Amino acid sequence: MRKISTGVQGGPVLGTFTALENNLKTIPNNVDIVFDPNGSGETKVNSHLQINSAQSVKFSDADSSNYIAIKAPATVSSNLTLTLPTSVTAGNVLKTDGSGNLTFASPEVPSANNTTSTGTFYPMLADDADAEDGAVATLIYSQGKLTYVPSTGTLTATVMNSPSFTGTNATLSGTMQAATINETSSIALKENISPIENALDAVLKLAGKMYDRKDGSSKNEIGMIAEEVNDVIPQVVSKDENGNPQAIYYSRLTAYLVEAIKDLKTQVDKLGA
Repeated sequence: MRKISTGVQGGPVLGTFTALENNLKTIPNNVDIVFDPNGSGETKVNSHLQINSAQSVKFSDADSSNYIAIKAPATVSSNLTLTLPTSVTAGNVLKTDGSGNLTFASPEVPSANNTTSTGTFYPMLADDADAEDGAVATLIYSQGKLTYVPSTGTLTATVMNSPSFTGTNATLSGTMQAATINETSSIALKENISPIENALDAVLKLAGKMYDRKDGSSKNEIGMIAEEVNDVIPQVVSKDENGNPQAIYYSRLTAYLVEAIKDLKTQVDKLGA
């Protein structure tokens, strides 16, 4: 056997490689080591394969022009092994059990029925732009602007607004408290305007009642019955989808009360004449 030498001491030379103990190294700088079995042969490793010095494992595309790399962080406090799942489920994501075992699981956000916590929570809403595009929605919250306390069921919003005054409803169960409530009433929003006739007669047919709420939310409450008001002034009663009386627009009764007082004043003036 003929000895090949390139002036490099320390071990035999194989082409442009040197072999020293268990190290295989290229003689030129900055060249690749390529394992290229013939045909369908594969390069197999029968033991652990370790990539040192936070280097990457690169997966190249078909023409090897670009790649996807996986690498460890620069600093790892302890060894970590991630064990891949044994099967794949379409649409699922990888999930760890905290010990490094990976499984495919459906994307989800854990939820809980909480009615006791006195802490303040922040409702999260989806970014409508992302949702409309079919992309993963961005969840947003506004600290101090929209809050919720589970123990009391208190939802606090700095401003409640609607982009449209037509066909927009809000339903609240319980007591609503506000410093000011403004109802739109500009003539610019109205048409077919006509005076209220026989307001006093209508008001005299209304009956105030005292009652308890069946759900126990209120005792000795003062108000009127929607069905009874609907028989007299249906314009101040809202209906459900089946046309059944459901609620009373108490603020709209003010218009009838104003006209009723005016009718009453006219009658008093006539008596005093």
